[in-house]
Amino acid sequence: MNVTQTGSAFRAFSMDGTVYCDATFLYETARVMAAEKSIIDITLLRDTDKDKALRRIVEVLRKSDCLTSDLGKGYTTRRYEIEVEQGKPKKMLLVPVKASAFENRDEFEAIKASHPPMIKRITPL
Repeated sequence: MNVTQTGSAFRAFSMDGTVYCDATFLYETARVMAAEKSIIDITLLRDTDKDKALRRIVEVLRKSDCLTSDLGKGYTTRRYEIEVEQGKPKKMLLVPVKASAFENRDEFEAIKASHPPMIKRITPL
């Protein structure tokens, strides 16, 4: 998080108390976590069930009060415009998670502080 990853600088990043996650990144992270814990969930094993798995993941986050109010009930993502330091603004579908939901919040904020800011503003569309 808050570090440029191969292929996309915006898989997961934090700003103003919110961690914005790319839906595919959230899904892939759930798959890795399930494998590490030896949890078998068919929706995480078949790529054809990705949308179903993502809905379940987001619903669990919603029930745990981990999502911001930006994400409407019944939605798995929200469209945002990300204004960057250089280049055109990017429009992305993201899952807005409260930073307080993360145990390692100080750790990823420290990583962010050590890098020059790339993102100037995030606007829900």
